[in-house]
Formats: sequence, C-alpha cells, structure tokens
Amino acid sequence: MKRFLIILISLFILSGCSIAKYSSVVQHSSFDGYKYFYVTDTSSSTDGYGSIYGGQYGLYGSQVTKSVNPTDIISGRMMKQGFVRLPALKQDLLDETIIVSYGESGRHNYIIAYAIEVTLQFLDAKTLEIIAMTTAAGMGDTESDDIKIAVNKCFQNLFR
Repeated sequence: MKRFLIILISLFILSGCSIAKYSSVVQHSSFDGYKYFYVTDTSSSTDGYGSIYGGQYGLYGSQVTKSVNPTDIISGRMMKQGFVRLPALKQDLLDETIIVSYGESGRHNYIIAYAIEVTLQFLDAKTLEIIAMTTAAGMGDTESDDIKIAVNKCFQNLFR
C-alpha cells in the first residue's frame, strides 16, 4: 500500500512538471521602436466548481465561480512592460504600434486533469508582419485559472 501511494504521488508530481514542455517563443524582430499596443477583443470565460458535504446536522455546500478576460491580462502585462494601450488603431501611430492577438491553441490531458494552451501573436500594425509569437500551457483549479496562468507564462517567456 505504501509503495502504491509513493508511485501515485510521483505520477502527480511528474505530470505537473511536464506542462513546461508546452512553452515556446519565436521572436522575428525586436520590440524596440514600439510605444503603443492594441489588443484584439476576446470574450470572457466564466466557470466554477462546487462541493456538497454532509454532517451531523444536514447537508452543506459551497460554490466558487471565476471569470477571466484574456484582454485584461494582456493589457496589464503590456502596460507593465512600458507600452501604452490604444482603444483603437490610429493611422498616425501605426509605425509605433503592436497588435496583440490571443487564441486558445490546445488542450493537454493529464492523469486526472488537463491544461489549456494559449498562443499570443504580436504583429507590426503597419506591415502586419509577425514580431513575435509565444505559446504556453497553464493548469489551475478552473479553466479561468488555466488561461491566466498560460497568458502569464507567455509573457514570462517573452520578456525575460
């Protein structure tokens, strides 16, 4: 029994560490010379989980609901890097503007859970050429957590 428990714990630890293999960065050019950014709209993701348990005096329950909009996370991270967010693309600022696009690019199954993979694409607003592209997977308690973790990993990998 003890041996089985050790093997089970080892599997969880190893599967948790394997998420890092789903990270990549491809940088075609530098972010130097860019001052502004525009993020394409994304929709919010809302999910949650709940539990019910019984006690001596009845049934009890709890529920957790979480929501995330990737645009908010991307905007915060870009602002933290010193870029200025534009609410719309401006013709006179295209030379100094980056367009950031978000997409969910996969799902990786593990023993009892899964991780969501996201890809961020950074484009030159004038030429629409790719400046950089980064991909990362995240695994948390909910899908909202997965997305937050993955987007933050993308930025950690890109701006080391």
